Amino acid sequence: MTEALGENFDFLRLNLAKYYPKKVFGLFNYGFGSTNILSIQDRLDNSTAYQGKDFSAILDRYFDIILIESSGTNPLSEFPLDIGLQKQSTALDIMVAKIADTHPNSLIIFIATIAPSQFYGKGVVDLSPQMRIQWANERRAYIENHISYAKRHNIPLINVYEKTLDKNGVTITITFIPQSRESLSLVK
Repeated sequence: MTEALGENFDFLRLNLAKYYPKKVFGLFNYGFGSTNILSIQDRLDNSTAYQGKDFSAILDRYFDIILIESSGTNPLSEFPLDIGLQKQSTALDIMVAKIADTHPNSLIIFIATIAPSQFYGKGVVDLSPQMRIQWANERRAYIENHISYAKRHNIPLINVYEKTLDKNGVTITITFIPQSRESLSLVK
């Protein structure tokens, strides 16, 4: 989900420049599609090639803030859920410790992305309605584990996930109907 924001978060960069014209922001997106939490350690420690571009090791860069997204939409499905969640937490332990050790003055912030709905993957993957719900629930479990980890370790959290749930815990779905390139309508 983070990859969709672009290699250098151009939309965010333009808005930051508008509101802070005398500041320069270096924004680097290491959110690579179809990768899970276990691959992030490699991006921290090693240079990475992705879609024809080379990325320096994250820990070799200077940064004030690092955002760690839940990777919940790419769960560790090859493992039973309890083991996968344990592996996610262990990976977070290692990442957080390494970042704190190598960049002690940086701020680590976790991000929990939008909640998957009962329509998860529709139009992309051919699944029965029951399997679609099962996939959505598995992804929710990983995102919720990420949120719990942040809370247990007093890590600041940008919690988009909870903002995409209604009062009953059901994902709020919105359909985008493009009217033109310049405008969009939202339909609930």
